[in-house]
Amino acid sequence: MKKYFKDLIDTSSRYILAGDTISIPTDTFYGLSCNSLDARAVKKLFNIKFRDITNPVPLLVSSVEHAKEFGAKFYGLERLVEKFWPGPLTLLMETKYSFPENMVKKEGLVGFRVPDLEFPIKLIEKIGFPLSGTSANISGSTETKNIEQVKKYFPGSQVSHFVDLPCGQGIKPSTVARIHSGRVNILRQGTISKSLIESFL
Repeated sequence: MKKYFKDLIDTSSRYILAGDTISIPTDTFYGLSCNSLDARAVKKLFNIKFRDITNPVPLLVSSVEHAKEFGAKFYGLERLVEKFWPGPLTLLMETKYSFPENMVKKEGLVGFRVPDLEFPIKLIEKIGFPLSGTSANISGSTETKNIEQVKKYFPGSQVSHFVDLPCGQGIKPSTVARIHSGRVNILRQGTISKSLIESFL
């Protein structure tokens, strides 16, 4: 790992562990990340984005095994994630893990995703727990791959650190699917089409 890259990982992890919000590149757009296990950090994230607290944000994890460590129930659908993870597919799954309430939908489901980009994966591996995986914009605004636009969205000290590395090649948000009681429902079609997902079920 190059020193510059390692330094960015180390610096970013310190901000996350301190309860701060940072902007990081993902395989789709820039995202806002915080410690997903810290209720105070999560509340701050929602305030920064002006996001409705009833609209939970997904989690970024480093692997299928990492998602399972936090209670994700795949119901035998590992074949689906073997095909599309890492990548732009967010899965809402049952979990008994006690995440802050703003990370959990009223049905008890949590969104998990493994990004297809080295930086967020290495950062997650460094800290050991999932990161919040919401786009780096004010709710309702356009997602961006332009770090200068992210800084315009969040002037001042709202966001403690901006990681100026390029995002991946994705041009659409992640597809969002729900896994519940062994069934899959497509909630938002993004980069990965509904028909392609269904071909692996």
